Amino acid sequence: MTNPENLLSSPSLIANDIGRWRVKRNETRDEAIKRTIEEWAGAASEQRKAEYHERINFVELVVHPDGFRYLDQKDRETPNWQVSRIGVENEATYQIWHWARELDYRDSQKDDECIVWISPSGRGYTESRINVYKIFYSFGDKILFFWSIPTPHTPEQCLQIANQIQDGRFDNSETLRQTPVKFRPPSGILWTKFLGNIVKMPKVWQAIENGEPEKEKQEALRKVTQIVEKHYDSFLVAGDDVDKQIRAGATVELAIQEHLQMEFMPVGGHGMSNIFASSLLSQNVPKVGASKKEGENKKWIEKCPYCHVSIKQYMASGDLLACCGHSVP
Repeated sequence: MTNPENLLSSPSLIANDIGRWRVKRNETRDEAIKRTIEEWAGAASEQRKAEYHERINFVELVVHPDGFRYLDQKDRETPNWQVSRIGVENEATYQIWHWARELDYRDSQKDDECIVWISPSGRGYTESRINVYKIFYSFGDKILFFWSIPTPHTPEQCLQIANQIQDGRFDNSETLRQTPVKFRPPSGILWTKFLGNIVKMPKVWQAIENGEPEKEKQEALRKVTQIVEKHYDSFLVAGDDVDKQIRAGATVELAIQEHLQMEFMPVGGHGMSNIFASSLLSQNVPKVGASKKEGENKKWIEKCPYCHVSIKQYMASGDLLACCGHSVP
């Protein structure tokens, strides 16, 4: 188990690290809130306890000359994300952006071209991901659609998948982290069918064909917006204090769980939840699925008596609440 002291020195262990959601240079407060909402809505998909096909994070961005921007910020001159080539994953993102920027819809040889970026487990990730990108056009804008798909594949299996897509090009799974792979399905074949013949996860491809990730993301955005707008100032108050950041993040996660009727995984593909991290800091690691018998010397806490977020856990008097750090009365 992670030493609680490591959390305070390395907040990167947290999947939803709120320290990076403060207002950035050349960004307004409203734009920072918008970015935060998008990331929390994505986390509600990716980090939830659910089957793989229910955890696909769908994202749509406008391709900007210098990066990517949100669809509803058409008048913004600078991108929300400026591309960089520093770092392995940034290099992959740069290649995806460059491909999207150069793609010409008038070229009939490329109008159905896609990119898949396979990120194997390891290097801080507990599971692999297959990210699929496709370009659509709307009122003169290039729109990048992508589906981020969690998978159970090992790095070796990820390597096999990449080599099936591009005929034995790769000999090392680590190379995949910085090398997106272009592909064109055979004429008349949907890209989901093409990849489905290689990656045997039928529920995933069916969910994408049915538009389920898009519907779930819109619902998550609608509900998460209210939560983030309510709690955003607590992100700013936390400052550089990692302990406060984690507790503020736990408050938001608990509210999201209640409103979306879902549960964050204690440790997911991108790291641990703020709820779990806060419990570690409090030396009060909750038992998953605690029965009434296990709670005989504790009492059921439905909601925090101080900040009123949902708790739904057996706790003893004096235990620290993950949401706000107060003790159970």
